[in-house]
Amino acid sequence: MIASTFFTIAAIAQAAFAQMISPPPGTPQCLITCSTQFCPTAEFACICQQQLQNITACVLTSCSGMDLTAAESLAPQLCRKIPPVDWL
Repeated sequence: MIASTFFTIAAIAQAAFAQMISPPPGTPQCLITCSTQFCPTAEFACICQQQLQNITACVLTSCSGMDLTAAESLAPQLCRKIPPVDWL
């Protein structure tokens, strides 16, 4: 029973950890603004699945020049599959 409870808590903690996205240093403000406009809680599923089209459209109209180039290169990094947490 204790092992079952531990694995349940570990699974919940891992799911919670994997759902949040923090922008890396150098993320253009226009990308942050577009992401938080549609996904204020910065959840992975919201940004990378549910609102991806809206965020992309926002970035294309809000970012320009070097910011647009940076946003295009950061997007795959932000939405790649987050690896499991091994320390749980």
